[in-house]
Amino acid sequence: MTNRTSISDFQSYRDACQLAATDPAAFSSFRRNPALTQIWEHVPYDLGQQYLDLIDLDRYHPKDFTQNDTIGGADTHYYPKIDMAISPSTLRYIHVLQELDRHFDLSTIESIAEIGGGYGGQAAVMFQYLNWKLEYKIFDLPEVRWLAHHYLGQLGDKLGYRVVDTRWEFDLLISNYAFSELTEEVQQTYFDDVIVHSKNVYMVYNHISEQFGIKSWSVAEFGRKLMSAGFEVLVFDEAPKTHARNFVVVATK
Repeated sequence: MTNRTSISDFQSYRDACQLAATDPAAFSSFRRNPALTQIWEHVPYDLGQQYLDLIDLDRYHPKDFTQNDTIGGADTHYYPKIDMAISPSTLRYIHVLQELDRHFDLSTIESIAEIGGGYGGQAAVMFQYLNWKLEYKIFDLPEVRWLAHHYLGQLGDKLGYRVVDTRWEFDLLISNYAFSELTEEVQQTYFDDVIVHSKNVYMVYNHISEQFGIKSWSVAEFGRKLMSAGFEVLVFDEAPKTHARNFVVVATK
């Protein structure tokens, strides 16, 4: 039986995150480190364009999220439609923000938890959109959380932020793929300790765990568990569709 908690739980990944969190030289370019970009920051230019084409530029223009790419050596690319360079991964974070606002009206959300928050890219976009006025908790491997706190702390020197460590009940629980890549045992722990205590859930869900020797719940299994816990559940295709078996789960109590 594997001791790994998810498909990304490798010592090389943990070590790279810890180094980036503690060494200024490594931190200055961590968003280009191959040991890390295999986990996140790997959205290609063309997929970034697809996200951009779905974004309402009147409400979520990428120019309002440029702080996201000022730290960590982001790999930015020029997009003629907006006449600026930006990381394709940041465009994905903005697209997710738009979807969250569409489903839940973020003006009413005061606390967010993210399972698998990585270096904090999605959190940074959320903070900037909401003027840094919310509580945010990132659940991830310890070394990854250290990096996220350092990254958000660097942004916080300019903009202010609040990442919480002790809260376990949230207005909104989100996860971009990460929850679907956990072992069933870890999924159950998160479900019992965090998800059932959240008012709303948004997840982008994939089915690639078996390729990495990890057994995870299918989206159908997860949906049934949510309904059993009293959630109203919607499951629909990811857009843009990045894999044939990728879905979005939206659940509310």
